[in-house]
Amino acid sequence: MEEIKSNQIYLRVTKGAIYALVLTLILIIIFAFIVKWTSMGEGLIDPINQIIKVVAILFGVGIALKGECGKTLLIGSLVGAVFACFAYILFAILSSSFTFDFSFFYDVLFSSAIGLISAIIVKFIKKWINGIFIILYS
Repeated sequence: MEEIKSNQIYLRVTKGAIYALVLTLILIIIFAFIVKWTSMGEGLIDPINQIIKVVAILFGVGIALKGECGKTLLIGSLVGAVFACFAYILFAILSSSFTFDFSFFYDVLFSSAIGLISAIIVKFIKKWINGIFIILYS
């Protein structure tokens, strides 16, 4: 495996975070329509928003780790952290409210951890799929 350059890491992380942010916006809009059309309880909104965040980060990490690259765990955790920063800025602009408190730092830490776990999952799935192809075509 060839060594990945630092500018490639920045490009992969930024691309993954942007894809995750776009998916988050799409899923939040869909979820808003579902909430409007159904009588969903208020207690479900926060957990589903967290699920949307996890799915988006997993997707973004998958995009960032597309193809061969090293530093999988670093890229995964950075995608999560950068996604959290982008999402904070975007939603602060949309709500016209910039409040900077510890919840932002917890969100960055949580997103970074999810990115790290997502990188492990993506790497495992890639190896598993490659193993299936080797078995099928040998």
